[in-house]
Amino acid sequence: MLIKYKWVKKLKIKGIFKWLKREERALLSNKVPKISEHVVWRRVKGSKPLVIALNLKSGIFHILEDAEAEVWLLTDGKRTTNQIIEILCKKLPDMRSKKITEIIKKFKNNELINLI
Repeated sequence: MLIKYKWVKKLKIKGIFKWLKREERALLSNKVPKISEHVVWRRVKGSKPLVIALNLKSGIFHILEDAEAEVWLLTDGKRTTNQIIEILCKKLPDMRSKKITEIIKKFKNNELINLI
């Protein structure tokens, strides 16, 4: 009986974490990502999308390729996270909304964007 109880307890905990992640994504969905004022960036022309961004606050260069670059190029301070997800899921069929949300959170954690 004890083993079953632990198993059920683990399932409940995992369910709570999944619910929290869904709530976090829901909070992000209505936000508008905008590139921070202390970030300068350039798009490198080529066959695949490539962006180089410099955070002037931290002095760290960020090289954004593929999906990250696509998200960055749509981050104009006008589109919501949901709109960016919708555009990229149409453009890149293998792209998932969860991955796009994680990229936006990564940009936010590295102080490359602000969510307004």
